[in-house]
Amino acid sequence: MSYEKYIPVEIGFVSILPPIEVVSSLLLGSVVASIIYSIAVLNGMVEGLSKANPVDVLFTVMGTKIANNVHICLFLLLMGGLINLISTSGGSKAYGKMAQRVVKGKRPALFSTLFLGVVMFLDDYFNAITTGTVMRNVADVNKVSKPKLAYIVHTVATNMCITIPLTSWAAAIVSQIKDSGVDNSFMVFLNTIPYNIYSFLSFIMIILTSAFDFDYGKMKYYEDNAKLGLSATDGSIDKAATIEHSDKDDKGSVWDLLAPILILIILSIYFMFYLGGLFDSDISITDALGATSAPKALLYACCFALLSSLLLYVPRKLMTFLDWMENFKEGMKTMIPTLTILVLAWTISGTSGDLLKTGDYVGHLVAKSPIPAQMLPAVIFLVGMALSFSMGTAWGTFGVLIPIVVKICSGDNRKYLEVSLASCLCGSVFGDNTSPISDTTILASSSTQCSFLVHVATQLPYAITTAVVSIIGYLIAGWTQSVFVTLLVSILLLLAVLATIRMTRKKHAEPVVEVELPEVKKDGDEEKTEKTEENEVDEVVIGEAPPVEVSMDVQP
Repeated sequence: MSYEKYIPVEIGFVSILPPIEVVSSLLLGSVVASIIYSIAVLNGMVEGLSKANPVDVLFTVMGTKIANNVHICLFLLLMGGLINLISTSGGSKAYGKMAQRVVKGKRPALFSTLFLGVVMFLDDYFNAITTGTVMRNVADVNKVSKPKLAYIVHTVATNMCITIPLTSWAAAIVSQIKDSGVDNSFMVFLNTIPYNIYSFLSFIMIILTSAFDFDYGKMKYYEDNAKLGLSATDGSIDKAATIEHSDKDDKGSVWDLLAPILILIILSIYFMFYLGGLFDSDISITDALGATSAPKALLYACCFALLSSLLLYVPRKLMTFLDWMENFKEGMKTMIPTLTILVLAWTISGTSGDLLKTGDYVGHLVAKSPIPAQMLPAVIFLVGMALSFSMGTAWGTFGVLIPIVVKICSGDNRKYLEVSLASCLCGSVFGDNTSPISDTTILASSSTQCSFLVHVATQLPYAITTAVVSIIGYLIAGWTQSVFVTLLVSILLLLAVLATIRMTRKKHAEPVVEVELPEVKKDGDEEKTEKTEENEVDEVVIGEAPPVEVSMDVQP
């Protein structure tokens, strides 16, 4: 099934409007309705320009996207079943109790999430799903909100893919650079890494907000609720993705969670290399990652993880085989809302990117603009941000922009190639981080059981703050050509911005009135006081502070 029969039409700036409509509609509350509305607008554009039947366009594009991504769809269904089986066995509860003993406190929980995300660098899907699934129990125990967890999981998963050369993304990027006519493309990609300003600042943002327990925007609201134990009622938890389990699940052990997850991780890595042909021919690891299919590898690994759960739970009578099947089915059902949003997001991305040529329009606009060479990195970063946000795909964005960047940065502008490619990749990652029609946005919110709407709304202020500083950083990079100066100024500027936000927040915070109670003198360490009705003291009220009831024990 394919929609190649439809003639693509380039309609200019108008093609960017439907994705923008998604964002505005999301602010009103309905994810599915907003995306469906935008799809209808896009299909109306296609009908008006190429005389195609909009209903035919809708189902053809949707069917093609599902067929092309069938492995990730099946993996998500199986993963939902596996997660519910682990929870039902008692493994999640046992792991949470262990985490409470080992990871004590909010900061260790946040940094543990960051560390695990860095370790799982091979693929963004693999990273987001694995890290979110493993760390959400640790986060719950240590009162970390779902939005904060989803933000860290999502940000690390996507930014690691352009920071480490041994990832599925790196292989695709190197291939794109090579196809654009650049010699020694792998070394060129390595030279772009020091200029990944947005990625480095994103990691620093996570470290600073975690170390100083500092949040702003809507994230602060949900973090404050988590501290007070109010997350269950503030709308941040995706109720459709959670299933309540009774206390009978206490008989499980930590290994009931760790064994299936470790099998999933190890076999995912193995199948990535196997499907890439690493064991069959004399090719490099990078080439193998470029030729592999991460969704297919995840699907195969998940099948083995499910089999391990069956062999681990049923013989030990944690559940019967029929219970195993029932829990597996119920777990798959929790993934239906995620799949619905994902398929609709693919549909709008396919319609706007492939049929209305959004990427080609933006790319040609950049190529024809008389931009000073020193400003190229900053301008390309801005274009990458806008394009990836509207298309919902980083791969589609750098697929359009890399050939244009290579063409612009030829001849006398060759010295700007590495920094401009880096800005192109970072701009692409920004959209992958923030776009409501990005697949990683959907997967990160699903794996952490965070409300999709809340994740989009809470992550955006952090990403925008980092992006604004990155724009200034790329301006500096274009003029100085110095990695050291660029990173130093960018980091200092981010620190200054966060310090300003923090001081402003404290300035407008409501004053807290503290009441200091008088100390009660004791004649000895072992002397005890008895409470009597005669010892009661009237309530003390100071200003507008809430009444504080003070009970003093006085030795008669």
